[in-house]
Amino acid sequence: MLLNSISLKKVDSVVQFFKQLGFQQSDFQKIINREPLILVSRVDTTLKPNIQLLNDLGMPRDSSMFLYGVTFLLCFGEKNIKDKFEVFKSFGWTHSDIMKLIRQNPMCFTGSEAMIKERLHYLMNQMGYKPDYLAMQTKLFICSMEKRLLPRHRVLQILKEKGLLRMDYLLSSVVSLSESVFLKRFVLPFKEVHEVYAQLTGSTVESLNVERCKCQS
Repeated sequence: MLLNSISLKKVDSVVQFFKQLGFQQSDFQKIINREPLILVSRVDTTLKPNIQLLNDLGMPRDSSMFLYGVTFLLCFGEKNIKDKFEVFKSFGWTHSDIMKLIRQNPMCFTGSEAMIKERLHYLMNQMGYKPDYLAMQTKLFICSMEKRLLPRHRVLQILKEKGLLRMDYLLSSVVSLSESVFLKRFVLPFKEVHEVYAQLTGSTVESLNVERCKCQS
């Protein structure tokens, strides 16, 4: 009974805290759905410091990403974030570049340090992208490397090499497409990429041919 009373008081204090910050019930519901434990977080020792850190990072209170930033900090903590800052800096990113990325979407920092290093190595050392460009391309950081980024980049490479594309598509735009749309536009019409795409995504050439026949019928 006492525990229930304490929990209810915590929940009420958290709700009131976010109301005082100007968030509507619909906004607050989003953060609850993403991280329910926020309801029992301590306002003075946990939430207020995290809000201050977001302010220090320059994330506007009215940003659609602000509440995601709160849940991100609750899950990973300040030290974890600072360690990931150092990973970006080791690849030549300035503090300004990193802050720009995290303001765009804090979820870009949810991967482990090893995963972030692997992604930065691929995007910068293999693809040649610069920090000032990548800082604005959050989709390249939140999509799956194995299931989306690598296969789609390879498909674009092959199609360009063979002169099969009528225009130069940005990878950041292509990774945003749903799987069905990407297949219809860039894979199914071109037998030249079927085997590579099937191999990289764990599917089969036969399944791609079936989809191709469906689209043509």
